[in-house]
Amino acid sequence: MKFFTIILLAMLGLAWTAEARLGETRDECKVRYGEPTRKGVNLLVFNKGGYTIACLFVNDKVEIIQFSGGELSEASRKAILEKNQSITGEWSLPILMPTLTSKPSRCYFYSSDKGGVATFDLDTGILKIMTSYGKEHEREIREEAVKNNVDSLGL
Repeated sequence: MKFFTIILLAMLGLAWTAEARLGETRDECKVRYGEPTRKGVNLLVFNKGGYTIACLFVNDKVEIIQFSGGELSEASRKAILEKNQSITGEWSLPILMPTLTSKPSRCYFYSSDKGGVATFDLDTGILKIMTSYGKEHEREIREEAVKNNVDSLGL
């Protein structure tokens, strides 16, 4: 019985995480995730289902979304990427590559046919998905996140 309970909880977790979408407005994100735990000019951070979800906005649309704090299986990551294909286009198969940061880690890299990018860090468990516009403006968006004291999210 315990095994079936664990499977059911895992499926429920996959069901809500698979609904994360780029291109949503602040209000749509609040409906999906509840009230934000942190706010910035271009940022809302939510906690739901054991995950921290950071939504970074440009012109009131999510251009970068990041999941951290929980285990995202390969099936969960694939479902999340597929739910965002209407904005990003079709995703490539993941490529395992080292990150180029001060602390080396292993990361899966995905690219899409509309210029979107997604990364999943195997060491931290952080999944980040960006539209092509979000990718172009990531530095500015990240500076806003740091300014609003959410640099601990690894944005």
